[in-house]
Amino acid sequence: IYNIADYISDHYAESISLDGLAGVFYLSKFYLSRSFKEVTGYSINEYINIHRVQKAQWYLTETDLSISEIAGRIGFGSMTHFEKIFKTYTTMTPLKYRKSGHIFAPSELPINP
Repeated sequence: IYNIADYISDHYAESISLDGLAGVFYLSKFYLSRSFKEVTGYSINEYINIHRVQKAQWYLTETDLSISEIAGRIGFGSMTHFEKIFKTYTTMTPLKYRKSGHIFAPSELPINP
């Protein structure tokens, strides 16, 4: 499970699916999903999204990239989906986060990048 978590940490910006992970690690997707949640406390999608949001927070505070460019760089195909997921974990939109003058602190979210 820790190898899978490391894989997700390294590949969060790519399209990662449960089926794809199960194939890479030669595991049943049902076993993978259940075991991952038991060990980490997060579903695979939650874990991926947390990594993506943490990276987005870094981009928003440390770069001048547009929000749509950030969304693409961290693996979101849709701005709407990116904004929804970002707001779920930070309680604000990416634009409000950038304008608020936040200083990036990885500990704001439950896992470190």
